[in-house]
Amino acid sequence: RALVDQETPLWLDADTAAAGDWIAFPCGPPRVTDPTSCAFAVALAMPEPERLSAGSHEMPERSATLVLQVPAIGREMAKSRRAASGTGVDVDPGMSGHAL
Repeated sequence: RALVDQETPLWLDADTAAAGDWIAFPCGPPRVTDPTSCAFAVALAMPEPERLSAGSHEMPERSATLVLQVPAIGREMAKSRRAASGTGVDVDPGMSGHAL
């Protein structure tokens, strides 16, 4: 299974752009330069959340999926007041419920 395919617009931040050819070879996703039009985003630094689609209660599948490299998840993330949140995300007791 692939995370992206020929129908999944993909946005890569400047630090992950070099992986574009590696991702495109087996999957062939259309690459977009504007994160507001992506369905899937890969980044090493947190993009501005308002630049990614949040979907809606009626159409949560229209939200963008973000793969973000972070140094740690759990208590350290809670201390920095960052946490995973959104439709279908269970917040671990060791994580903060604060939005990104």
